[in-house]
This record gives sequence, structure tokens and C-alpha cells, in this order.
Amino acid sequence: MLENPPQAPEVPPGKPSALRKTAWSLAASGLVYGLVCAMGYSFSLAFLDHYQAIIVPALLTLLLAWRLLHTEQTQKKAQLQALNTLVLAWSDGEFNSAIVLPSNPDLRELTAGLNALGEALRRERRELLERERMLDAAVHSAPTALFLLDQSQIVVYANRAAHDFFRASGETHAQSMLGKSVPELLTSLPGPSSSAFAPALRAPNSSLISVETANGTEHFHVVNRDYRVRGQAHSLKSILRVTPELNRQEVHSWKKTIRVLSHELNNSLAPIRSLCASSQELWRRKQPEQLPALISLVDERALHLSKFLEQYARFAKLPLPCPELLPWQPFLTRIVQLAGCGTLTQNAALFGYFDPVQLEQVLLNLLRNALEAGSPANAIELSVHDINTQTCLRICDAGDGMDDAVLAQALLPFYSTKRQGSGIGLALCREILEAHGGSISLQRNSPRGMQVNLWLPRPNDSV
Repeated sequence: MLENPPQAPEVPPGKPSALRKTAWSLAASGLVYGLVCAMGYSFSLAFLDHYQAIIVPALLTLLLAWRLLHTEQTQKKAQLQALNTLVLAWSDGEFNSAIVLPSNPDLRELTAGLNALGEALRRERRELLERERMLDAAVHSAPTALFLLDQSQIVVYANRAAHDFFRASGETHAQSMLGKSVPELLTSLPGPSSSAFAPALRAPNSSLISVETANGTEHFHVVNRDYRVRGQAHSLKSILRVTPELNRQEVHSWKKTIRVLSHELNNSLAPIRSLCASSQELWRRKQPEQLPALISLVDERALHLSKFLEQYARFAKLPLPCPELLPWQPFLTRIVQLAGCGTLTQNAALFGYFDPVQLEQVLLNLLRNALEAGSPANAIELSVHDINTQTCLRICDAGDGMDDAVLAQALLPFYSTKRQGSGIGLALCREILEAHGGSISLQRNSPRGMQVNLWLPRPNDSV
């Protein structure tokens, strides 16, 4: 009954089939014939010798009617069995079967609906397979090494880049990864690489590591993410070589740093040179009474230059954070007292995991920026929230805000719109947040002012 048998002729819905009509007609004719013969037998015993010629045809007629009804019931049962087989095939993931429409009007409508459902399932299966093939091709062509670990920390999937990265000498492409654990994979790497990647692959977040190789220092970005696949815990690891990008960025940063330093040095050295020339002229003219004022100006410019260089040195020598598990309320209360501005609101988070010295520097810098932007002290709001796996520290002010051009470059090192600004403050804030595994974002408030969001990893139960 499945797939490509000849189609049965259609029967208008609501009308009995021809086979059933024939069966009932023959049955009725047999019954009438038997009744007529029985009446004749009661009126005349003369026909007693001929009863066999009367009864036998009637019985044959009834037998034929029963046979026709049985045939119809058998066909209906076979059709129901075909429907059951179709549903069982669907449950096994096989959607390529269809059923010939029966002549029975009751089963015909049901069969047509199931065939339409099967066609929809086949179409959905084709589209799903096409999307899966496209995704698989994209993953295998990516330069990032991707591999998936099950809850036993065994590799169950890996793309070509991962196979190539962890393939030991003499191994084929298919032998290199699947079914192995992370310690087994690391044995295929050289000693320095193995010791560098081991902690990075265990870390809960992303990390940037450097590895000394025969060709020099290589830099890699390692990302770890947890997922659930079919209800089971899995971990996705990705490793991307970023050495060329970092080298280009390093050269760009050095060029920009040299330009900024040259500009600042010239801004300070040019007035100092001019003041020294004026001092020499005054000394030549025997007018020493004006020399202390000139020397004071030289000292002021030298002090400005010293502070500028000190800020750059502090930015370059930022130590690694030493995070602690601390309650937010007393820490933020102390920050507001030190800054002399700001109001604590909506402190929904209880504890944070951070370096108190570095985060204090970030918050004080941002609160000072809000005041310098023209915001009233009582209009600055500081709040902390737990959002999914992160904690958000939010500072809102009612100052002048930033336009689109300034907002796009505000976090870049050495960029400043202040007359005496060094462009270090917000860049240092971003550096501290990223060292904590977090980030910083800026956006405009409505109708005026700015909103600064500081994102930190939320402390887990182990912490």
C-alpha cells in the first residue's frame, strides 16, 4: 500500500462504494427469492421434491453477498494497516513513503491529510539538511580551531582547523582528535605550547596567551563556552591565532603613541625653550628681577610634562587584578563618600568578585568625569545589578553628554576632548575592566547626560 501503487478511482464522499452496493443488492435478492420460495412451499406440497432447486440458489446468493462484504472489510483493514505502517516509518525518521488514496470515503480524507503531512515533513527535512550542510561547510572552512567536548570531557566534534592544530606527526586527519580528552590532545603539542594552553582551556572565559615557538612568539585567543546539546552538558573550545593582527595593531599603537608623545613634548618644550631664551636676554640686559617669574613658568611646564609621562607609565604598567569576594553596599558607599557626589540606587546584587583598589580607581574616574561634564552632584546615580552571568555597575548623569563622533572614539587611548586631557582615563578604565574579564560600554541618556555600564563576571558558587 506504500509509494507508487496504482491510484484507485475516486468515489464522491458520502456515497457507498460499488462493491458494497452490489453486495447488498445480491443479499436482498437472495432473501426475497428465499421468501417467495418458502411461501410457495407452504401452499403446495407438490413442489416438495423440488426444494433443493429453490433453496440452494438462495444460499449461494447469501454466500456471495457475505464474500463481497468480507472483501470490503479486508480492504479497509489493509488500508488501516498501511496507515499504521506509515506512522511507524515517520517515528523512525523515514518520511519518503506515501499511501494510495482508497475508495472508501472515510479513509480517503484521512489518507490525503497524512500524505500532505508527509510531504511537509519531507520538505522540512530537505531544508534542514541543506542548512546543516551549509553550517558544516562554514565551520570546517573557518580558520578558528573549534572542538566540542561532552560531559566526560571527550572530543565529540572538531573542525578541520582543530584537527590540523592538534595533529601529531604520523597521524591521519581522522585519527587526530575524536574520542580523546584535552590532556591527550595537549601531548601532541610542543612542551611550551602544552603548558601555556592547559590553563587557558580550563579557564571559564576567554583568554589571550603567548607561546614561544621556533619562529618566534605566537599569540592565540582561547574561548570557552558551555552549552547543552540534547539535554547534556557540553563545552565548546575555540583557538584562534591572532599573531598577525596583534603585530599590525602593535605597530599602529606605537605610531600613535609616538605622535601623541611628540605632540605633548613639543607643547611643553617649545615654551620652555622660549622662556630660557627670554631669561638669557634678561640676564644679558642686567634685569634679574623678572627671572623668578620666568623660572616659575619653566617649572610649571616641566611639572606638567612630568605628570603627563607619569600617567602614561601607569597605564603601561597596570598590574594584574587581585580579585576578592566583597559585598557591594559598603564598597559603593565608600566610593560615593570619596567622590563627594552620586546617589546609590537599586543595589540588587549582593556580592562581587573584583580588585577593590583597581575598581575604586575606575569608579572615581567616572564620577569625576560626570561632574566635569556639567552634571549636578545629586543627579549622578550609581547602581549595581546581576544580569544572567554578569554583574552590571551603572553610572547615570545629567551632564552635557557626547555626540556621535566623540562617543565612537571615547574609549580609545590618547583620545581626549579636554583642553588639558591626556586621553588616558577611559582607556585605563577599559583596560582594568578587561583584565577582570569584563567590559565597559557608553551610551547617551534621554533627554541628556550619559550612561556608563561596567560589566563584570558574576561570582559563581565556587568563588
